[in-house]
Amino acid sequence: MAGGTGVEVFDGVAASWAGDTFITLWNAAGRLHRSRWLYDLAEKGLAERSGSISGMLVLLPTADPPDRATRVENAVRLRRLKPSMRRLVTVALGDSFRVSIARSVLRGMALVGAISRSMEIETTLERGARALLTTASPESPSLDDIREILVAQYEALGVAPDPWLEDVRRVSFTRMSARAVTSDSIQARRYARR
Repeated sequence: MAGGTGVEVFDGVAASWAGDTFITLWNAAGRLHRSRWLYDLAEKGLAERSGSISGMLVLLPTADPPDRATRVENAVRLRRLKPSMRRLVTVALGDSFRVSIARSVLRGMALVGAISRSMEIETTLERGARALLTTASPESPSLDDIREILVAQYEALGVAPDPWLEDVRRVSFTRMSARAVTSDSIQARRYARR
């Protein structure tokens, strides 16, 4: 895999860096402590890389939209990432009602965060991964790498993989280790207080 660093998990969210690409899978509601953890991880990874980055945000049907405080945080943090962001693809999975809600919230955040030109919203993992690759660099993961990362993230969250991922061979945990960060109340409170 192109520079993969494994899977990190915090309170229903999984995240992985692969080269210059940050891939996340949300199985929980968009809340302030989760967003702060994720943006901190993204900014730390960005500091370790040169050049622009891409991101893929996958929202499972169980990932409720962010509340007001989280939307404000997202807008502030997206503005900070904007100069380095060449593409952000969000994949909203679920029925048409959930997808339309996700589209509305994400479009609003993109406008407020001033990243609407680099953001795209898709409704399947395959379309999302292919959209992400339209701005790939030599450091970006391949389509197969993206699929393997997503399989590892689904497994780390204990969620059955999307049908598009079923034929991917099981990821060897010697190549990618799922390191769970517990969501105990101390760590959750730390991110909620910031």
